[in-house]
Amino acid sequence: MEVIVSSPTFSFSSWVFPDGSPVREVLTRFLQQQGLSSSADFYVHSNGRLSELEDPLQAGAVYHLEPRLCGGKGGFGSMLRALGAQIEKTTNREACRDLSGRRLRDVNHEKE
Repeated sequence: MEVIVSSPTFSFSSWVFPDGSPVREVLTRFLQQQGLSSSADFYVHSNGRLSELEDPLQAGAVYHLEPRLCGGKGGFGSMLRALGAQIEKTTNREACRDLSGRRLRDVNHEKE
């Protein structure tokens, strides 16, 4: 059976496998071609869904190999919170408009 494989280098290849081969075979062949050793460093997905390594290959399907990324320690939320504490809250609403479209600055000057 023939499947299309998209590698991390954005190249597409057509590979032939025996019927009933698992998805693991795609990953194994890719690792052999690239001279890599660990299959735990890649995800395999097809049709937008993560493929299990023991799932059978679908004839004519496109399988994408994606490298796993090292996760960071996070902290973006705390950075935003700290930045929010530094910003002064404004009480000046004169540049806003009322429901009729007039600036509140002009409405307030008319009241005076």
